[in-house]
Amino acid sequence: MVLSHRRTGTSTPIRQGVTPTVGRHLRAVAAPLDPFEALGRALRSATTAPDLSSALNAIARCLAAAVDARTVLVAATDAGGAAAEAAAGPMAATDALHQAVHADASSPDDVVIRYIGVSARFGLGAPKGAVLVVVPHENDRDGVRITEIVQGFAELAELCVVHAQRLDQVERHSDDDELTGCLTRRAIERSLAAELARSDRSGDPFTIAFLDIDGFKRINDDYGHVRGDAVLRAVGTALMRSARATDFVGRYGGDEFLVVMPGTDAEPAAAACARLAAGVAAVADATDVSGVQLSYGTATWAPGRSATELIEQADREMFTAKRSHETKAAAGEQG
Repeated sequence: MVLSHRRTGTSTPIRQGVTPTVGRHLRAVAAPLDPFEALGRALRSATTAPDLSSALNAIARCLAAAVDARTVLVAATDAGGAAAEAAAGPMAATDALHQAVHADASSPDDVVIRYIGVSARFGLGAPKGAVLVVVPHENDRDGVRITEIVQGFAELAELCVVHAQRLDQVERHSDDDELTGCLTRRAIERSLAAELARSDRSGDPFTIAFLDIDGFKRINDDYGHVRGDAVLRAVGTALMRSARATDFVGRYGGDEFLVVMPGTDAEPAAAACARLAAGVAAVADATDVSGVQLSYGTATWAPGRSATELIEQADREMFTAKRSHETKAAAGEQG
């Protein structure tokens, strides 16, 4: 699991840069815990921790107690979005990082570093994190023993990072609509609630768009649900491609889609919806589901408006547009 580590320096008195206050603080700390007891405490705390940051903080505290370290720093990164940093001990984490980066064999300080992940070299299979220990030198210590203790805590930290990564992946997948690739209704409603809270605090506008596929029931009735699913997939793909990176696109239900557009008031939102509809038509024409048309309505945030009110307004406007499309289609057929 832990693929690399390094030790730098030798056992020497604490460097001059550490203030006497820190030294007095260190002497006032209780005797180090038994390593197995400390690891057990870390395991129990990490198992019940609500998030990665809390788990790593527990590991850092227990490891600092186990080796009586001046500082323990646990830095974990996760491409899935879970990232955390924890530190324990009287020495500042920034000082510990600086010391670790610049330490070498001739350094008066003794640093133990454990890399966690698929590679010990950052940038090449970037490790998920690192456990770093700066060992105090007031007393003569067994470096090999300390390295072994760090190894156990490093493996526990790695398990926590991997677990957080998997939970993040599960959560992300649970937010994606399996058929269209858009957000699920629950996820888009959560995004709308977050944007509403942000606008209530800042006063910045946002607009939602409610979109519906014209004649979708007829597509299912005439061509079957396989064809209907293909249309939904094409529409979802087109909406995701045509939306801005800051927009949230979700499948609200059936053939209905909801788009949350932060920082957008009514006029730009109308242009954005036209762009979304054009994007859907272009994707549909490029596949075997040509002729797909959307009806849409919008609603712009104003102080005091609720999410339900916004959705209801956008829904009403969408139905007005749909009736207009149906009237024009009927007139065309009669003509």
